Amino acid sequence: MKFFILLALFGAAFGQNLRAEVDQLLPFLNMDEVRTIYERYVQTDAQVGEIWSFLQSDETDAAWRVLIGTPELQEISAWTEVRGVSIRDYLNGIAAMLGLTPITRTYNLTFTMGNQPTKHTVAKPKKAVHWKSAEPPAPPGKPALVPGSPSSAPDIVTIRWSRPPTDGGSPILGYVVEQRRTGSPHWVRTCPSLVQQTEVSLSGLEPGWRYQFRVMAENIVGRSESSELSDPLTVTLQRNAISAPRFVHELFDATAVENEKVEFRVQVVGTPAPQISWFKDGFEIYSSRRARIITEADVSVLVIHQTALTDEGEIKCAATNRAGHTVTRCHLTIDAYPKIRLPRQYEDGLLIEAEEVVRMKVGLAGRPPPSVEWSHNGE
Repeated sequence: MKFFILLALFGAAFGQNLRAEVDQLLPFLNMDEVRTIYERYVQTDAQVGEIWSFLQSDETDAAWRVLIGTPELQEISAWTEVRGVSIRDYLNGIAAMLGLTPITRTYNLTFTMGNQPTKHTVAKPKKAVHWKSAEPPAPPGKPALVPGSPSSAPDIVTIRWSRPPTDGGSPILGYVVEQRRTGSPHWVRTCPSLVQQTEVSLSGLEPGWRYQFRVMAENIVGRSESSELSDPLTVTLQRNAISAPRFVHELFDATAVENEKVEFRVQVVGTPAPQISWFKDGFEIYSSRRARIITEADVSVLVIHQTALTDEGEIKCAATNRAGHTVTRCHLTIDAYPKIRLPRQYEDGLLIEAEEVVRMKVGLAGRPPPSVEWSHNGE
């Protein structure tokens, strides 16, 4: 259908407005957009896949060859060529998308205007117009394993290759990377979509197996031949064994004096490294001006500056990772120096009569509760 629309539009474009007409046509022949739509839906929509398979059939290719071989299309194409506007790239784009025969023939510049064949002369009585077409890229370089850091990423391998020496006359859209176990005839794509860079990181390979990789470059025309096979790679993915957290150094009950500093320290092991949290009577403690949490490696320290009587209670430290959870607890006791609070009327002294019975009352504070002793003149 696009081809008939193409012929009709070019028929209407005969005259001075040829380039303007072609410019209006170009948005409808956007091969990148067609490819994007195809790759998005053909993998999931059975009907689209069936239509696409039909368009790529030998029957469709035979009809295409008849179309591009018709004198009418050749004449229109040649006529547009000498006017600086060529449709060959767009027709070849359609051919590349459908896997059809590209236009590579050479035609004499003869076209028809009205009902009479006319020879058009530009500098020479006849001019041969060669329809050039792009082709698939050359194969990429041999893929190789990129040395990594097993300790930081034990379940990742990275494969790298070099770009093809030529892109076939059309920009490379991406790379198809395939893998197989050594000895298996079946190749499997490592990624569902095209890889944009010249390396890819893979996970999920089974430890102990030997794998081979190959890479193909793809442009709008098609896919290159596969690269040279990689050397067999033995995957030795030694994943770290996970283990639940365990406190090597736990909390112990502590006693502090009011307004002084108290410190709690724990040491915990586990794989992966556990997340450490501190709590006071069930409420999580965060670093602040008065309380500070310092965690380095497998050691965590809680420091409380200028302790108050309200700090007394249960102190808990929790360690959590994906393998488990554990806690350690202790009790913090706050002591306070004894204090005597005299009523205001006592400050200026007391006047009493002889033989009068006197009862005196003062306020006391201190942790633990202080013992009290009354004396008069040292007795």
